[in-house]
Amino acid sequence: MSHANTWAEEEFGTAELGDTRRRLRLIQLATRAAEQSGGTVTSVLRDESEREGAFRFLGNTSVSVEAIAASAHQSVLQHCEEEVFFHVAVDQTSLTFADRMRNKGLGPAGKGVHPKA
Repeated sequence: MSHANTWAEEEFGTAELGDTRRRLRLIQLATRAAEQSGGTVTSVLRDESEREGAFRFLGNTSVSVEAIAASAHQSVLQHCEEEVFFHVAVDQTSLTFADRMRNKGLGPAGKGVHPKA
């Protein structure tokens, strides 16, 4: 099992989507997106049947954003219970990770104003 698949199962394995096949499809989609992030469905999923399944899943009115989010939120809570200290970003929070050498691939996150590194 890949790291991406393990992550996807931890994040979305408890999603209550009314059908086990929907939860498995969500885990599959999350795994593929984690393996090749930053792309569209058509660029992340090369296989035509996977793309068709993804589009059907995304257009399925029985799949609720709330159920997917609830599973991810539960996963976050479990991870937080394992830690002594953790940060919680609140609405309109903006973070900047200074990378003055420009070799770590880190940068601003969010839509706020960021100081120049």
